[in-house]
Amino acid sequence: MPILRIRAGSGKELTYRLPNAPVQIGRSPSCQIRLAGERVSRHHAQIEPAPEGFVITDLGSGNGTFVNGERIERHLLAHGDQVGVAGVVFVFDKGEAAEPAEPAPEAEPAPEAAPAEGAIDEQAVRNMKAASEAIRAEVNKIIVGQADVLDQVLAAMLARGHCLMVGVPGLAKTLMVRTISQVLDLDFKRVQFTPDLMPSDITGTDILEVDEATGTRNFRFIKGPIFTNMLLADEINRTPPKTQAALLEAMQEFSVTASGYTYEIEPPFFVLATQNPLEQEGTYPLPEAQLDRFMFNILVDYPTEPEEEAIIKRTTYRSMPTPKKVLTAADILALQKTVWRVPVPDPVIRYATALVRASRPGPGAPDFVNQRVQCGAGPRACQYLILGAKARAVLEGRLEATVDDVRACAIPVMRHRVFVNFNALSEGVTSTDIVRDLVKAVPPPAERAPITRIYQPAAPALEKELGLPADAPTEGKLDLDSLRRMRVASARIRDEVQKIIIGQTEVLDQIVMAMISRGHCLMVGVPGLAKTLTVRTIAQVLDLDFKRVQFTPDLMPSDITGTDILEEDEQTGEKTFRFIRGPIFTNMLLADEINRTPPKTQAALLEAMQEYSVTTSGKTYPLDLPFFVLATQNPLEQEGTYPLPEAQLDRFMFNIWVDYPAEADENVIVKATTQLARLRPRKVLGKPEILALQDIVRRVPVSDHVVKYATRLVRATRPQTPGSPKFINDWIYCGAGPRACQYLILGAKARAVLDGRANVSCNDIRSAALPVLRHRMFTNFNADSEGINTVEIIKRLLEAVPEPGERDYVPASKPKEAVRPRPEVAPMPSAAREAPLVRPLSPSDTEAPTVAVPPPSAPERRIEAAPAAAAKLDRPKAADAALAAGQWVEEEPLPEAEIVDDKAEGKPKLKPRSKLRRR
Repeated sequence: MPILRIRAGSGKELTYRLPNAPVQIGRSPSCQIRLAGERVSRHHAQIEPAPEGFVITDLGSGNGTFVNGERIERHLLAHGDQVGVAGVVFVFDKGEAAEPAEPAPEAEPAPEAAPAEGAIDEQAVRNMKAASEAIRAEVNKIIVGQADVLDQVLAAMLARGHCLMVGVPGLAKTLMVRTISQVLDLDFKRVQFTPDLMPSDITGTDILEVDEATGTRNFRFIKGPIFTNMLLADEINRTPPKTQAALLEAMQEFSVTASGYTYEIEPPFFVLATQNPLEQEGTYPLPEAQLDRFMFNILVDYPTEPEEEAIIKRTTYRSMPTPKKVLTAADILALQKTVWRVPVPDPVIRYATALVRASRPGPGAPDFVNQRVQCGAGPRACQYLILGAKARAVLEGRLEATVDDVRACAIPVMRHRVFVNFNALSEGVTSTDIVRDLVKAVPPPAERAPITRIYQPAAPALEKELGLPADAPTEGKLDLDSLRRMRVASARIRDEVQKIIIGQTEVLDQIVMAMISRGHCLMVGVPGLAKTLTVRTIAQVLDLDFKRVQFTPDLMPSDITGTDILEEDEQTGEKTFRFIRGPIFTNMLLADEINRTPPKTQAALLEAMQEYSVTTSGKTYPLDLPFFVLATQNPLEQEGTYPLPEAQLDRFMFNIWVDYPAEADENVIVKATTQLARLRPRKVLGKPEILALQDIVRRVPVSDHVVKYATRLVRATRPQTPGSPKFINDWIYCGAGPRACQYLILGAKARAVLDGRANVSCNDIRSAALPVLRHRMFTNFNADSEGINTVEIIKRLLEAVPEPGERDYVPASKPKEAVRPRPEVAPMPSAAREAPLVRPLSPSDTEAPTVAVPPPSAPERRIEAAPAAAAKLDRPKAADAALAAGQWVEEEPLPEAEIVDDKAEGKPKLKPRSKLRRR
């Protein structure tokens, strides 16, 4: 059996026997061989068996994988090869049974079993149904819901198409694409499209190099991020048309031309672009030529309420499952060939052609098309309808496409190819409505398309093999002693910070809550409110490294992330590039006046805020943890400012409003800052304690009652959503996404931890609602004209959305007769328990009320009122009126009651009690 001999430092040599399965090397806990050190990536390299032996593959590590001193991407290991991973040397030893055994003659497949050239591999198609189910199961470990989106992405990939995903920020579009690439074992890269993005930032650029031996100068092409398997073009409509056009050749020709040379892109290659449907300044609508290059226009909608609750439970805990690989790049290429070979009956082709031709205004088109459509779909729509129908059939394990497959692909294929006119816009009719009506209006061909045998192979026991995660994973135990100590520590933090910062206690609490929740903050306030000093003081109290960057209009991304410099070795004369880290490599980064720098520089923070890593020159450098970004912004509109896009606003957990101090605080500030003596804060916590608190916050349990309240609160911010208040429909243009629910729960958890509690209440949700929702709700013209801002709307929303009641938790399957009717009594507030008597009972009021008593627990037990106290049961009419008005009224003590038990000799009596009731 092959083994690895590990040489690390001066210790003795270690050995690791290689199994007949992939072995990953890295610093992630999921790796079979774990290495420590900053130079080691989480998933650095992988050794896996192959028909010709064992192969080592670099997994996109930041510092590379070396075999015998040469950097490799993929290499077949030979006996004695020395593998270098971040200073650790592995020696590959084949062992006695290293040579792969030759296959026996009888094990070779028969010649007639192999598919002929150009024929369909029927067995592969039959197995595709089980494989597609496995892909969905693996993706659903990370992504909750969005089944239609996943199916459309997979169909486009098998048909060699590209997708345009349209949806508001926070719907996990990037996470979905990244997860699909992991499940399919494809290389993935992401490009944030900004107004100042250049075409060479996508395709690559030429650099001038000098040959040391001959002294000649030559240009060398440095490949850009487009040279990958899956490219995510994030917010493609925010970049100029010139940069958008850089994708045209790659999407159509699968190649890139630069400086007169053409460079082929290694297949499979897919472009998945995202677009924000909200119209904003600085956006560039995609031209029709580029829209036509996308096979599918996928609308990523809000998840349903149960799905959103499942998302909150899954994303607010520390444990996250890791998806397994189901297919490989070679499997995808084989399936692409299979899709193109799937036969399509002539009636299906005629139906697809008729559907597309009906979308064009003219003779023979439906009346609603002539009235509302300006331009219909082109011939490429027919091609993509047929390819999508083929891919859908293969995903379901069928060998022939049908009319129903064409209908299922009609909306995503034609939605962005049908352009409505002014009549449709004035009536509120969209292209999706037109296509949906077209599918109903165009009849299927008279000759019914033949349906071949539908293969439904028995799927293996995937649930046991894949191990779907639980709804609320809780890795580890909650340390209650740490929670109690945190209450004391949070008080000490406030005391130490307030030695320098006077007032602003709410701002301080929100910053600390975001830090222990692994979130970032956007601090909005006019200049001179000590925002920079507040962040610096917090860094001192928590013993964290702090750096500040002043964002200016001419700031470059490399000024933040770092840059490569060319160095020459004095002894050997060898020239190499060395990465100089930028200020982002710190624990707390203050991005001062972030809205004064161009969007390309603003986007340099996106990867760091989301992935906790920096990628430059094709290498990825992980950031030291903990890592927080605290950006400041001036609310005053000035020349030379660049509003943050929604995608970047959504990355900030809290939007903290730093207001003017109170008069008393301002007096103290003046006195403290105009004298010579200055206090210095002391350290309270350190990096290990912050990291431990982050884990504790993720482990704090949250009841379903609180999760439902957070979900209802966020869903109520979305206009035209069932259950949203009327003022939301009148004043809000776009509401908050699912990420707001996640941050509400995490903020509530953090607030409970700061208070030393292990339970999260709805009051914690309400306290986090304003900073979480303020920058995720966008008002329309009606609200702007009336002077209504999001803060006022959120306050009204907190009053309008009630907490979930007891009826929300009654199982739907429970029979009605099993539940005894009881009078509904509203929960009694704490203030009402201590309230004085509202009105004394008057003997003149003679209306006898109905006394509500508990139902008997057994037939032989009954409750009877004492006859001597019957006169005291009169309730005044004024009290009934107060109850009808929703006011709390304290009644007279109920009379003494006795429990009559036919079988018992004694008759215990109930003590008199007072009762608060509300109708």
